[in-house]
Amino acid sequence: MNSRLNLEVYDKMSNAKDWAMFTKTGNKRVQGVFEQSLKKDRGSSAKPYFTFASQAVDKLSKNKNFQEAMDSEVRRTLYNRIQYVLEKSGILEFGENWDDHVW
Repeated sequence: MNSRLNLEVYDKMSNAKDWAMFTKTGNKRVQGVFEQSLKKDRGSSAKPYFTFASQAVDKLSKNKNFQEAMDSEVRRTLYNRIQYVLEKSGILEFGENWDDHVW
């Protein structure tokens, strides 16, 4: 587990059930992207966390069963939750936002 993270906040966000996907399975897959994005220590800046998440959700969307992962609402939900964890963990700089790094 990434020692830089506020684990209480990470656990709370990780347990969310709705990731704006159409199915329970899709929600679990995006939840997995969230967990994979944050579990590995990617350093003290936010960009690598968002870059990993963006690439992983893009890859997920190429699966015909999970094409809705490309939807803006899915990405916003994912990125906002990552941002919240990074913010509460002291990794985000003042004024930094997920859309500084990914669309």
